[in-house]
Amino acid sequence: MELATTNIDHLGLVAGMCDEIGLVEQVDKACGDQDPNKNLTFGQCVKCMIMNGLGFIGRTLYLYSEYFEDKPLEHLIGADVSPEQVDNNVLGRTLDKLFSLGVTDLFSAISLQAIKTLGIKISSLHLDSTSFHVDGDYNSDLEQDDHRIKITKGYSRDHIPFMNENFTCC
Repeated sequence: MELATTNIDHLGLVAGMCDEIGLVEQVDKACGDQDPNKNLTFGQCVKCMIMNGLGFIGRTLYLYSEYFEDKPLEHLIGADVSPEQVDNNVLGRTLDKLFSLGVTDLFSAISLQAIKTLGIKISSLHLDSTSFHVDGDYNSDLEQDDHRIKITKGYSRDHIPFMNENFTCC
């Protein structure tokens, strides 16, 4: 008899919450089908990235396979997937697809579904903003669209008016 051990840590809770709010299905509905010869859907890739991001490790894309080596992927993802199939190519295609669609509407839909599913009552919303400086030369006039970050000269908390800044609001 051969025994194998796997390590699930807290990822069972993370995967369960993703399943509860229908994250994979919502991403797959928005993104469409991955190439037929691929083993993971776009939604399953997003679920893998969330589990990695909440795994207190934060592995880069090319190390995801290594991160999932001792994890029971068939239970966490819900498909017969090996760690080698969760590679930087399939994850990169997923990020490219999400970028081309724009993530704001998808994030809003997933957030609203989570609120409905969990029965969260909303009485107020919070809006916050911050800015941070960036170094380097940026030609912000090239290929401007709604999905690109625009680096501009802006209000400087350090009173350095020539500093490039990015203003973020959430």
